[in-house]
Amino acid sequence: MAIRVFISYTHDSDAHRQSVLDLADRLRREGLDVSIDRWVNGTPLQGWPAWMEDEVEAADFTLVVCTPSYYERYRNHGDPTTGKGGRWESILIRDRIYADTTRRTRYVPVLIGGADQSSVPEVLRESVTRYRIPDEYNSLYRYLTGQPEDVAPPIGSIRHLPPTRSRPDGARPDPTPPDPTRAPPLSRRGIVVGEIPGQPRTFVERRAVERLARQLDRSNVVLVSALTGMRGVGKTQVAAAYARAAATDGCPLVAWVNADSEDNLIAGLARTAERAGVVTPQASPREAAHQLREHLATWDLGGVLVLDNAADPDTVRSFLPPTGLTKVVITSTDRAFDELAATIDVDTYDRADSIAYLHRSTGHTDDAGADRVAHELGDLPLALASVGPYIRHRRLDYDRCLRDLRAYPVAQTLANVRGIGYPDPTAAALLLAVDSVDTDDDRRIAGTILEIIATLSPEGVRRDLLERVTGADHATWTTDQIDHALERCVTGSVLTWSESGDSVIMHRLMARVIRERTESRGRRAQSIDGALDLLGPGFAVAPDSWRDRGAGLHAITHLQAVADAVLETRPPPPAGPAEPTDE
Repeated sequence: MAIRVFISYTHDSDAHRQSVLDLADRLRREGLDVSIDRWVNGTPLQGWPAWMEDEVEAADFTLVVCTPSYYERYRNHGDPTTGKGGRWESILIRDRIYADTTRRTRYVPVLIGGADQSSVPEVLRESVTRYRIPDEYNSLYRYLTGQPEDVAPPIGSIRHLPPTRSRPDGARPDPTPPDPTRAPPLSRRGIVVGEIPGQPRTFVERRAVERLARQLDRSNVVLVSALTGMRGVGKTQVAAAYARAAATDGCPLVAWVNADSEDNLIAGLARTAERAGVVTPQASPREAAHQLREHLATWDLGGVLVLDNAADPDTVRSFLPPTGLTKVVITSTDRAFDELAATIDVDTYDRADSIAYLHRSTGHTDDAGADRVAHELGDLPLALASVGPYIRHRRLDYDRCLRDLRAYPVAQTLANVRGIGYPDPTAAALLLAVDSVDTDDDRRIAGTILEIIATLSPEGVRRDLLERVTGADHATWTTDQIDHALERCVTGSVLTWSESGDSVIMHRLMARVIRERTESRGRRAQSIDGALDLLGPGFAVAPDSWRDRGAGLHAITHLQAVADAVLETRPPPPAGPAEPTDE
């Protein structure tokens, strides 16, 4: 995503304004998202003061063009009726640095023309590098884009030096042997726990990821919530993009936890505690989760903890570290979490993003046709992701896709879904994607795998576990056949790979639709049996091993999901009061 830069300056002269504009033009041509008042047509809708505040807050960096006039406004000297913009911006910058000195490096002094150090505000004068333009433009560009001129070489291996002093008996002392039970520091391990969703093949950069990063600079706990309360708007993908970036940047600990129930939340936190080496022997999962909380509250290296699809604010609150440097991201459709965390709202795509996404995933260029499909699907990212591969693989145009969406028998297929809360075109888009993957396979390998995965936990299913899947007649399939089926499911946007590539993940709404589709076709019991067959021999664990206990906790989340699937198949209780009995 582009680096955002705001330029704060005073209108000293026409020549000065042109020099500032030239700097903005060059930075923007070279890949930076630069904002400057000269590019605002007239007066912004929110008014100049609010516009300036929004721009300073949104920017990754603010260039402070220091001149005697700017410094005069910064000190609030001179005629208060002139240079109001420069006065207001300098006040905003000073107040933000005062509130949080760690943000100081976001404000970069720039000297143009004959300005010297005396024009730099005191708060930036000694602690931040200043750049003279145009002579030091490349140095400024390196700083803004994170491209240092000199890079440290890789850290080599510790050189072994044998002891030189002798003991009284004349023998040389043996070096202290390493403790094999002691875990290496987290900062050297770069631990990633849980299955972070991988980046989709057709990915739309969203400003929500930038807003999440900026909000986490100000608050340790942030809620990523659906603005409309709907699933499928991309909450999880926003959190996953942030988590992937943190892991890539070498964050000491990145943990992805399924928080859709108390049991799953505790199991995920306990696995994180075990991987981080902070759990005591014989601790229960709940005790391990609390030990992780206590450790993160005092740990000074920082980390990222994502609680995906959180269900209960009170339960989540009891496991959040009260202090420390760990950043916690919560995704949920429940607005009750607003009281627990700062909130980033994620909405459906803008129409322009929807059209661009459809073109990218289908190879078409018909804007009007894409607009009609996007309108039909309400710009919902999950629905658009489902129809894109369907159009491409079937070699359809947009209007034929519209006809298929409107003709799909959603009411019959999802007759048992109560309160799904989604319009028929959305459900039809998901069903078309599933049908396309399933019906193209005479042996139903892909369809069988999808029905089993929909029965298991949404936190992800290990690839090696799926090698045990068998057909309805207990026919066995080769690893290559299963891998090919998985790849078709991923290409069809019904599944996604985890970032590690070890597991496949299915969206919760997609899983629900597939379960109902399976039941309408009389295969629900078969899919439940298939899921239980996978969980049999693969999760036999020894109770005295924490590594095995971690695998056992993973098994519990899947078994709980299967139990929930069984309960979904039960018919609703009869209406009216029960008949009295003698028992």
